[in-house]
Amino acid sequence: MDTHLSIVRLLLRMKPSIRGYRFNKDTENEMRIKLVNHFKSCGHVSRVDFPTELLLDSRAFVTIFGDGAKEKALQLNGSDMGGWNALVKFAPEEEDEEYQAESEYKQFVINELLNDKRFRFGICVVGYDPSLLEDEVEEALTAHFSSCGVIIHVDVDLLDKMTSIYFSEEEGEASAMNLDGSEVDGFKINTMLVPTTARSNPPRPPGETHCGYCAPAQMLEFADEIQEKMDFYMTEWRLNAMTKKLSALKKQRARALKKQKARALKKQKAWALMTQKARAKEGEGNRSIVSLLLRKNSITSVPGFSHGRPTDEIKSELINHFKSCGDLISVEVPTDPILESRAFVNYHGHLAKERALQLNGSDIGNWKALVKFAPREEDLDYQVSLRYHRSLYSDLANDKRFWYGIAVLGYDTSLPEDQVKSILTEHFSSCGLITHVFVCTPDECTNIYFSKKEDEASAMDLNGSKVGGFKITTMLLATAISNPRLAPGDEPTVGYSIPAPFLEFAREINKKRDDYMTEWRVKARRERVIKARREQAFKAS
Repeated sequence: MDTHLSIVRLLLRMKPSIRGYRFNKDTENEMRIKLVNHFKSCGHVSRVDFPTELLLDSRAFVTIFGDGAKEKALQLNGSDMGGWNALVKFAPEEEDEEYQAESEYKQFVINELLNDKRFRFGICVVGYDPSLLEDEVEEALTAHFSSCGVIIHVDVDLLDKMTSIYFSEEEGEASAMNLDGSEVDGFKINTMLVPTTARSNPPRPPGETHCGYCAPAQMLEFADEIQEKMDFYMTEWRLNAMTKKLSALKKQRARALKKQKARALKKQKAWALMTQKARAKEGEGNRSIVSLLLRKNSITSVPGFSHGRPTDEIKSELINHFKSCGDLISVEVPTDPILESRAFVNYHGHLAKERALQLNGSDIGNWKALVKFAPREEDLDYQVSLRYHRSLYSDLANDKRFWYGIAVLGYDTSLPEDQVKSILTEHFSSCGLITHVFVCTPDECTNIYFSKKEDEASAMDLNGSKVGGFKITTMLLATAISNPRLAPGDEPTVGYSIPAPFLEFAREINKKRDDYMTEWRVKARRERVIKARREQAFKAS
């Protein structure tokens, strides 16, 4: 049986109705025994660790060894342990690191407050007029105790009807205690010593408490402020940690791309060697390169073919379909089948070309293979076209005008396109700078793009608002930022959607590509003619 290490984090919380529960050294040992007994069914409990100050952190770490220990421990989430519930959560290494950073900073903030000299000497006052406002209580008690010494801090607790008053010297504290039973505005007050760090409530060593120990009063007073500092610090810590992780991922990605290029080069050399051997064996003219256009079946009701399918599935279908034509060398499918629907099948054998062309129009599942012989110049044509096509989409993906946007539906679709654009631009103009508006009349939908992420969020808040008496619906668009393009060789995943600008400008991009390729073919044809004339002139001489 394999042994697995699971680190399980337990949040130890009391039920509000349970009273008399104290964190001290004795109950810590009892709690450790309870946790060992409670989780021993999950595996071998090797250790139970508590934070150094149980008053400040209600978590513990239980380390369990055993087969399936993690799954068994998570099944005990929410289980009752006699007065409190064990909330179980798996603690991965990075979360444990976050916990350690949070604990260290919390200890630093707490020590800073415990060592603050302003809170060395103080008293607690009760019994004054509870109907007074906070500033009125502070003013009345400050005036009453001002003769005792220098008052450096006053904390009024309206909820508990008590006030803490701190003095700069121990003599001031003693003088204030002598005013126990005196009257303030007709109300008899009582005074008592406040638990402080320096005098009445000395700190214990890390991890130790004792009966009668009470947290210093300033710890309760500044609890919210400490938590705010913690939240701010941990937000910055998580951002820095995320930045480091992203940097590591980029380096890892760069190494992976380097290895991928090396494998591709090795594969290319192996293919070239195989092709050379095949030519020598079969004779000249036996190698055929066939271009297959992968298109949907003309019967639109037949489902199944998707450009987002894994390339391995497409390769498998092509290999099985064309294996009768000859010995297969390789099958190349474009890295982004969403933008290019051709594949290249390379094989050699007697009459391989003729056999492949006989399969033109044959059915492969739910799509047809349109077979065409691809001479070397047409292969070059394809590569140039594909590179330029990708560059156009890359430019569009990097266009900041289309990084943030929403889709709007539900407006009055009987309006002409320009009027729809005008009223929606006016309706969303308060959200921020609108960079582009595209009205798709057939789909009864309009795409609106903004310059900032915040503007996009403001526009989403207008979901359900009315435009010309019609209740509209807004939803986020798939953009190059929210839905980045796949890297070369990556498979489309569930949930991936083509960015909206790609669909919007598809016709314009195809036209640019066609115009570019027309000029390229004219230039290539001219260069071939010049080369042929030079060869003829050389042979004639």
